[in-house]
Amino acid sequence: MAIPLPDRNLSPGFRPAFAAGEIASLINQPKAYRAVGTAVGQNPISLIIPCHRVIQKDGSLGNYGWGLEIKKKILDLEVKIAA
Repeated sequence: MAIPLPDRNLSPGFRPAFAAGEIASLINQPKAYRAVGTAVGQNPISLIIPCHRVIQKDGSLGNYGWGLEIKKKILDLEVKIAA
């Protein structure tokens, strides 16, 4: 199933990230934000299915299976590539 992600502005400073609740809403299951978070946390192929792009509702980075420092580096790299 394809998830209709909203368009994001690929300008400098762009953060390609979505809150779990936003993803849940995009699949018409707005109350499923915890299930989305759990699925993301158990993703064994995180570079192919980019779970590093899921952030907390408040905009903070949250957790990442490979560590928060790796998550920051991947997001920063994507911002540089998109610029």
